[in-house]
Amino acid sequence: MKKARKLIAFFAMVMLGLFAFAFTSTTKVNAAASSVTYTVTSKTEVSTSGTAPQGSSATYSQTYTTTAGQATSGNSMTLSLTGWTGYKITGITLSMKSNTSKGAGSLSVTAGTTTLASISTSAFNTSNWYGSWSTSYVDVVPTMTNSSYSIKTGENVVFAISATQNSLYLQNITIEYEKAAVAVPTSITLNKESLELNVGEIETLTANVLPTDTIYPNVSWSSSDDSVATVDENGKVTAVSEGTASITATSTYDSTVKNTCEVTVSNIAGISEFVTNDLQEQLSFSYEYSAEYSAVPTPDENTKYFLGNGFVNGLFLASSNPSSGEISTTKDKASAYKYTIEKSEDYYLIKSLSKYLIIKTSTSNGSTSYNLSLVSSLDELTDYYLWSIDNRGVIINKGISRFIGFPENDSSKMKLYSTKNLDKNVYATLLPTNGDVSYTDASGNENKVTMRIGYTISKELYNSLQELGTTVTFGIRLNNTTSVACEAVEVDSNTYRICVSVNNIPLTSIETVITAVGYVSVDGHEYYTNEVNGYSVKSLAQEYLANHSSEEAVQAASYALTYLAYIA
Repeated sequence: MKKARKLIAFFAMVMLGLFAFAFTSTTKVNAAASSVTYTVTSKTEVSTSGTAPQGSSATYSQTYTTTAGQATSGNSMTLSLTGWTGYKITGITLSMKSNTSKGAGSLSVTAGTTTLASISTSAFNTSNWYGSWSTSYVDVVPTMTNSSYSIKTGENVVFAISATQNSLYLQNITIEYEKAAVAVPTSITLNKESLELNVGEIETLTANVLPTDTIYPNVSWSSSDDSVATVDENGKVTAVSEGTASITATSTYDSTVKNTCEVTVSNIAGISEFVTNDLQEQLSFSYEYSAEYSAVPTPDENTKYFLGNGFVNGLFLASSNPSSGEISTTKDKASAYKYTIEKSEDYYLIKSLSKYLIIKTSTSNGSTSYNLSLVSSLDELTDYYLWSIDNRGVIINKGISRFIGFPENDSSKMKLYSTKNLDKNVYATLLPTNGDVSYTDASGNENKVTMRIGYTISKELYNSLQELGTTVTFGIRLNNTTSVACEAVEVDSNTYRICVSVNNIPLTSIETVITAVGYVSVDGHEYYTNEVNGYSVKSLAQEYLANHSSEEAVQAASYALTYLAYIA
């Protein structure tokens, strides 16, 4: 009996030991929760206490510039945390208060695009915040909406507090967090296992890193042979020449996790010649002007005029008493000065109010300078007072053959220039004050411009392409999104132009950079020219002016002609 008891006890101990072994060997114990507090110490800084994730950092900013840790109505406070990859935030406590005049606002806490906690816009005395007005710092504990979220690579944790009524104050933020169970990449899937492309064609591959909840979702792309097919950082594959290449997506976390798409590139005769042609010509735009703003070669003594240039957004002289050689300009007709004309023999006197526009000379160190000036009376009529106006509207002084104008790239001032520079500077003209300048695109839309984009190809290549397939179309792709089919227009006996007009471009957008490529589609397969970017309507206009006389430019505008700018 004693032996039996001993055996039972022995087996019990063995079973208990096995149970303990099994329990300890299969259960993963989570790391203990940690906490860190960020305390506002100035309008641009916080101090850190407690335990922050190793290698993390904090950046604080506020839009209210008077008191640290305060946001008045319409202002905000922001704490941005980096280096929290692989952690999950399980609790948040903010030490805050409102002012005596009842503050209100909102809170958002995000990791990348994921919301971790938030308080909708509401008063501080509601349960969303604290539940009563408090001028002493109290604990505000927002409800966590995603406490199990593992912060991913490249994601910042951002606390944003916005005040919508009176003031909210922030003393510090305490965060409770844990090390998340890290889901590392195990495999990559691609949207296509193989591609068959013709030279010039483009296809985009997409990669999904598994498991889907991994905090390391990024991949790098590579090609086994860039001479056959290239791939960019976004997975866009471009067929370059005939052959085969492997396009590989590799996990940036673990280089052993990868997947490959096999690309076969074929070449249709004649296509490679098209692809090697850069997109040429012709980004262009047009301004149209009302007839009343044509230059005035023969002024009327009974008419009031602006002195300026209607072509450059309606610039007018803005000072009736210049103190130096330069006169400010304005686009506001209400603040521009009006001028009248008096005929004197074969020349004109130009007056603003009761003052005459003349040229005043000054000598320094043996050098004479000539400046515009206004005088109340003409004691003695000299050539410096007399002005001629040619058939283009150019205002030229009789005495020293200088005209009033300004450089195209700086139209903020007008001054005198030598007539030998007529081909380099934009000249001022007389513009009737009863006119009204307007800018329209080719479709008549006011305050808009028209832009034409295109390329040219030889007729020989055009005819060869037509023989390659049943359906052949030409076009332009703008800003990487919109493809526009275009008709081929004969330029001369050897050339076709493929061109698209884009209307309705606001004047406020003429500095927007344009990206464009030309393409030909042969039976549904698209082949592309090289991409052209970095140009805008404004920069192309400046490039045109640099290669053409201002006279040509102004005439083009005055007669509402299309204003072409060429890309070499």
